[in-house]
Amino acid sequence: MNKKGQSSLEYLMSYGWALVMVVIIVGILVFIISSPAKTDTFSITNSTEIMLKGGIVQDTTAIAILQNITGGEINIIDISESGNYTNCTINEELADIDIAAGAVMELNCPLSGQDPTGTVTITYKNIAGLQKTASIDIQGDLVNMPPIFFQKTDYGAEEDCITVNLCIARGNKRPLYNSVTEAGYVASSPDLTQWATGTCASPSAFDTFENTAGGNPPALIGQDTCLYLTIDNEYYDLVFSQWTQGIGGVGQGGGFAYTRTRYIS
Repeated sequence: MNKKGQSSLEYLMSYGWALVMVVIIVGILVFIISSPAKTDTFSITNSTEIMLKGGIVQDTTAIAILQNITGGEINIIDISESGNYTNCTINEELADIDIAAGAVMELNCPLSGQDPTGTVTITYKNIAGLQKTASIDIQGDLVNMPPIFFQKTDYGAEEDCITVNLCIARGNKRPLYNSVTEAGYVASSPDLTQWATGTCASPSAFDTFENTAGGNPPALIGQDTCLYLTIDNEYYDLVFSQWTQGIGGVGQGGGFAYTRTRYIS
């Protein structure tokens, strides 16, 4: 290989990853700028060493673009969350992340509920070895959040944890219950909820799930249903798309599925 070709190859190996990161970041920023309907708000404290360059809540993930402006390399020690975000990463890593001076990084935080608000705290050491923190406050646009699809498979153990007070669950038979406060289904289940037919904008009278379904949950499939969380004071529009019914009193796996959307009056 001639010296010119070798030099080009070494350049690509050294800086190719940086070029890829620039393309990704430009794409995200273009998406943010071209999405005027979204009114997500991101802010940062202790930002003298880490700059917030932009952010958006896209589908069920908050994405923020940050930059190391310390003038030297920093090491991300820990990423912690409060509110409705969990398992945040920087450049797809959870911790022990080296960020070069001036480098741009991508913070990704999956949404754990439908309320897109929370705070992410980044703990890092700067070039002087001093441990510092930077906190990113995320206030997502509730009105424009997309619907969330949930499915409990037959004989599966999936639960839809909407808030810390409510996880919608079901055994291999019988209707729904709240696994946070109940060990299983009783006539008033799910605990801490009320249900009504119709949309949350125009619901019928609220009652238990069993009464709202008329004792026949499969009848709710394809119908507008409103779920009210009594402790959290939140409303959700639900549309069931599946309900596995028992046969002759024998459970057939307890599967069910629905799409839910946060209702903001």
